[in-house]
Amino acid sequence: MTKGMKSVVAIIVACCSLMCAGQSSPCPTGTLANVLGTSCTIGGLTFNFQTFFNANTVTVDLNNNSTLNFFTRDQFAFTPIDNGTQAGFQITTNFSDDPGNRGLLSSSHILEFRDRLWRSQGR
Repeated sequence: MTKGMKSVVAIIVACCSLMCAGQSSPCPTGTLANVLGTSCTIGGLTFNFQTFFNANTVTVDLNNNSTLNFFTRDQFAFTPIDNGTQAGFQITTNFSDDPGNRGLLSSSHILEFRDRLWRSQGR
């Protein structure tokens, strides 16, 4: 083996080692608090979740009084889905609107978070 070939083999081995070390673990079932700020995989997809998070609700009662409430990351269930041709995740709320004793005229909800999706070559 020539000196040039040894260098090429060393570079290939080093790159393969870095690729293996950089692979993400499977996304856990839990809440958004478990995945925001991490990278994880579902099937052949890798999700890189950012730390940005905003969630709130505005409710208006029958007397036209509005209330703003903020939610936390752990109030949203995170469920990975890998079923045949479907790969992704489902977000489920762990709260409900309560009309209370003043009644409920309207309710609006906002959930914002960011992720980057990378598709592996295998699927």
